Amino acid sequence: MHPFYRELKSAREARGISLQEIAAATLINLKFLEAIEQGNTTILPQTYVRAFIREYAQVVGLPPQETLRKYEEATTGVHHPLGGASSAAEESTHEDLATVAQEVAPERPRRDPRVLVTRIGTGLIIVAAGALAVYQIFLRPDPPPPVEIPFQSVVGENEQRARQAAAEPVRRPPQAVPIAVRDSMTLRAAVLDTVWLQIVIDGQPPRDYIFPPKTRALWKARERFRLTLGNAGGVEFTLNEKPLGALGKRGAVLRDFDLTRATLEQ
Repeated sequence: MHPFYRELKSAREARGISLQEIAAATLINLKFLEAIEQGNTTILPQTYVRAFIREYAQVVGLPPQETLRKYEEATTGVHHPLGGASSAAEESTHEDLATVAQEVAPERPRRDPRVLVTRIGTGLIIVAAGALAVYQIFLRPDPPPPVEIPFQSVVGENEQRARQAAAEPVRRPPQAVPIAVRDSMTLRAAVLDTVWLQIVIDGQPPRDYIFPPKTRALWKARERFRLTLGNAGGVEFTLNEKPLGALGKRGAVLRDFDLTRATLEQ
């Protein structure tokens, strides 16, 4: 094991801080903290490992930026001067965590966009009706005097239109094409324990999350959800209205687990 991880543990023990206290202060799962002290940093993507080490360093009183620099040296074997590559890594960690925090924030009530569209449409109709009324009352020119047309001319025009209509082929309206139902699958997650989750929706690029306990999340898809979990027993799922429960045991890793329409029929 690299001396860097022994230094982390020694700094914690020197200050009389337990891993349970760090977990309570940072909301990081205890098993992830234990893995970091043991040098097992392959359990999560590196973005989250750096974030956990930074939080760990702040709690035990180590300088976070210097600690991240030492971690980069421990993993790459390349010396990084202070303020160099580790600063860039720390900035990247902050940006990624900000994105994750925005994506996994608990659901909040939102204004229905259809209400806004309806209000805008109603306002436009009122404005148009007012403009039409002004035109009708003040601006519309007087109608021209009626022009008398001989009766025979009207009959001839009607006969000509009838002949043209008979000569033209009958045009049938186009058949309606059924439209595929969009976003007809809804997946809900109720988080029981800190869990890392990756989800792929209908083949789109994957999204990564770290959920703390008592978090809820919701996704929508047309055909498929594909899940990878770092703690399969730490979260329970509901697909549409069908409870699925946990997809594995606590602490177990679950990779590329598909939820499709066939799941609803099982």
